[in-house]
Amino acid sequence: VYVDRDGDGVAELKYIVRAGDTILEESDADHIQVATFTPFEIPFELEGLSMADMVRPSTLASTAILRGFVENTYLTNYAPKIADPNVVDFSALQNMKPKQIIPTNGNPNNAVAQLPPEAISSGTVPLLQHMQVIKEQATGMSKAAQGLQDELFVSGNSQAKLSQVQSASQQRIQHIARRFAETGLK
Repeated sequence: VYVDRDGDGVAELKYIVRAGDTILEESDADHIQVATFTPFEIPFELEGLSMADMVRPSTLASTAILRGFVENTYLTNYAPKIADPNVVDFSALQNMKPKQIIPTNGNPNNAVAQLPPEAISSGTVPLLQHMQVIKEQATGMSKAAQGLQDELFVSGNSQAKLSQVQSASQQRIQHIARRFAETGLK
């Protein structure tokens, strides 16, 4: 840090190590050191890979699969319709309400047809679960260690649930600390 410690009005470059408000070491410096934290080192590179870099491919894949799953569910509930404008009142079709009666001009049979969405693959949910396992293996952190245990989000509070949440938080902190202890500072 540049600081004027001798009071001459000129800030000098100093190397200062402190813990809280206590200065442990102070000396003159001729350059500014650069330190980086990197969980996964790459040989002969300054910056390694982050935790996000390790899970990005599987996250993008599971996001695309989940988006398709959600869109299919939406189209199942709100399928588009084909209508004959000579028979059916379009304004009634555009603002649908439950149990609504749609006025028609003529025979309503085959005047309105629903376009069903494609059937969702039976392997979608197992594939999403597999992508989660890939993420857990890439980071070394299970859903439980990340604090993402599904049973913790069920309504109602208890001492056991609070204890599980605190335990999961501690495991997550320990994992991050262990990663930095293993890789160190560069």
